[in-house]
Amino acid sequence: MAFLLGFLIAFAIGVTGVGAGTVTAPLLILALGLPPEVAVGTALLFGFLVKVPAGAVYLLRGQVAPWPLLRLLLGGVPGVVLGSLLLALASGGVLGALTGALLATRLPREPLRVALLLWLLFIGGQLVYRGVAHG
Repeated sequence: MAFLLGFLIAFAIGVTGVGAGTVTAPLLILALGLPPEVAVGTALLFGFLVKVPAGAVYLLRGQVAPWPLLRLLLGGVPGVVLGSLLLALASGGVLGALTGALLATRLPREPLRVALLLWLLFIGGQLVYRGVAHG
């Protein structure tokens, strides 16, 4: 199952440039039963590893704009570091403890998990649609 998911997601990434996090993480949660924080980390590393050869193909074909890429990286690298740190806090730190305590006293865990999965699938679907329809 994981092999097939990997192939299909990587194919979609190669064609549309979309799918590494928005599609992979929800599928890892739904299909393979990974916890959300493990699914995010796995999706990030998977996306990185499959995008390197895909990016090389686009680079070799002259289909990369260097200056916009540099500007994206100048904002993207700090953004991903901050986002990763916030996820680490939310999944085990003070922020996570406070948020978890508030939600745990009001809602069962399963509806929260399902809501997160549905939201991620919705966002992933929107990004794939936009990538195919407008890309």
